[in-house]
Amino acid sequence: MQTQALQSIALLIMFIGFIGAILPMLPGPPLIWVGALVWALADGFTRVNGLTLFILFVIMALATISDLTMSAAFAKQSGASWQTVVASILGGIAGATVLAEIPVIGNIFGAVIGSMLAVVGVEYAMRRNRVAALKASGAYLMGCVVSQLVDVGLSSLMILIFAWQAFWK
Repeated sequence: MQTQALQSIALLIMFIGFIGAILPMLPGPPLIWVGALVWALADGFTRVNGLTLFILFVIMALATISDLTMSAAFAKQSGASWQTVVASILGGIAGATVLAEIPVIGNIFGAVIGSMLAVVGVEYAMRRNRVAALKASGAYLMGCVVSQLVDVGLSSLMILIFAWQAFWK
């Protein structure tokens, strides 16, 4: 019975992780990996073994790195300065904090709005060029969207590999 309870908890952790990959307020891939680890421990590493966990860890690391760098890379490509990238991170944190009272979507929209305002503000202050500031802001937003799509794709891959090992192998 303990094994089934732990495996149920593991699946719940993975489900929450997948929701976190879709809605960027939880660390999706790391939660999926933790869920797979809990499952493997409960199962005595019979169906989900160390190699599978290692592969899932590598995918999780790729997803986390892409999530942290992609928005900044898109902004940099449009000519944004490192100060703008730092401001976008701080603006995202501030925006998420300000709109945190709105359930679920407050953090998401707050982070996006805060980041966008920070990018536009810093770029405009540095260049005094509204078009360049808006271009950098659009590139940052595109980076966020692409980063989220990569996160969902890699999280889906993690779940498929886990399911293959746990249920169909």
